[in-house]
Amino acid sequence: MAKTNWTLDESVMPDDMNQIGTEINNKVDKVTGKGLSTNDFTTAEKQKLAGIEEGAGQYVHPLTHPATMITEDEKHRFVTDVEKVSWNAKETTAGSQEKVDALAGAGNTKTVKQLDDEAKTHQADYVKHPAFATATGTANIYDVTLDPAPTAYIDGMGVVVAINADATAATTLNVNGLGAKPIKKANGNAVTNLKANGMYTVRYSSAGTGAFILQGEGGVETYSLTKPLLDSLLQTITESR
Repeated sequence: MAKTNWTLDESVMPDDMNQIGTEINNKVDKVTGKGLSTNDFTTAEKQKLAGIEEGAGQYVHPLTHPATMITEDEKHRFVTDVEKVSWNAKETTAGSQEKVDALAGAGNTKTVKQLDDEAKTHQADYVKHPAFATATGTANIYDVTLDPAPTAYIDGMGVVVAINADATAATTLNVNGLGAKPIKKANGNAVTNLKANGMYTVRYSSAGTGAFILQGEGGVETYSLTKPLLDSLLQTITESR
């Protein structure tokens, strides 16, 4: 770059003249109607710029966004109106407790499971209440299946049996495959007169080898009142007068 800080009467050296000449040769000629700061464009560039709509390059952020632009993952999920209604309909903790208290009964301190366990135990207690079953098998040899199933015969176990076939001889009863036991009267005699479609209550006794005792039977023998027997009784009554 040529020297610019000249002083009056200062000598100009050949190198300075050469530098000044070089810079003059590189100057920009002035064009009428244009200044040094004018942005000059080609015709093509002007046409291109003229075709751009005013404000086309200005970004305006939308006030709302469609939900579809969001990608769901395990921590970000959409909730539908149906799901909201379902969730809002769920019972509150206080409401659940109130219902449990009402179900358990006033003053009850046991859990639902404890109450359920007690109910199952009571249901399986065939001493306190006889079970009911319809007999299967053949005449005289009767089988029944109880639910809940007993695990063993115990004294006092009661069963109401609907007989499926007439008895013709001494009878036995087998409960849930625990083993056939004779059905006896209270006096120890075998029961031989069970009738199909009849219902009979028996209770188990472990005395001896074990047996089911028919309930409602007396402890003494009974006899049929035949005409000869009736005649004999009438004669005895007459003679005693």
